[in-house]
Amino acid sequence: MEKTSKFQVVVSLIIAFVIAGGLLWFGNFSISRFSLSKDLIEVKGLSERVVKSDIAEISIKIENKNQDLTALYEKRTADKAKVMEFLKKFDITEADIASINTETNEERFSDYEKKNTEKYFKAIDTIFIKTTNLEQVNELKSDIVNLSSENVLVTCDCSYKFTNFQALKLDMINEASKNAKESAMSFISPYGKHIKDVAYLKQGEVTIRAENEFEDVGSWETKEKTSLKKRVRLVVRAGFTHD
Repeated sequence: MEKTSKFQVVVSLIIAFVIAGGLLWFGNFSISRFSLSKDLIEVKGLSERVVKSDIAEISIKIENKNQDLTALYEKRTADKAKVMEFLKKFDITEADIASINTETNEERFSDYEKKNTEKYFKAIDTIFIKTTNLEQVNELKSDIVNLSSENVLVTCDCSYKFTNFQALKLDMINEASKNAKESAMSFISPYGKHIKDVAYLKQGEVTIRAENEFEDVGSWETKEKTSLKKRVRLVVRAGFTHD
């Protein structure tokens, strides 16, 4: 029993020393953190550029319906040929066509007055285009409605993309980092203090909006996709120590 009691005392002392050491380390760590926070100024740095899109993505949808499948096939083939001929006027070639999707569905129309139901087939052909020839895209979107005079039911959607962001990113990070340091210096100079060193530097958010949009516009409200020119905004978060 005596040996057991001595063993328990030794274990208790060891545990007490470990806890005391941990508290001492934690206390020193907390004091160090508190001291650092007193000498730390935290700011954001900003880089903002207006860039021009380099790719236009165009979706042209051709719709047809007919009760006869053979007649439907002939009409949709003729309509696609007219659209392809129209695209040539705007220097859109087959190399610019990313894909062509075709869809055919059987649908029914009920005439409640005549108390009968008619069956017909509906076809949708969608031409997806990617082009770097941006200057003529607006004219293309405006003129494509003229195909309706040739009995072609067509709709056109267009979006613009800026794909060269990686080439711009490093330059914007550099600019935002310099802006953060300048902000910190300007912020602290009225107090007679000086920046000593950078404590941390982190890249923050990157946003792309339409050229004239406010930064706080919701992502679901943004007109960025349909804007030829875009506003790219990159933020860095920085902490600087000072004397």
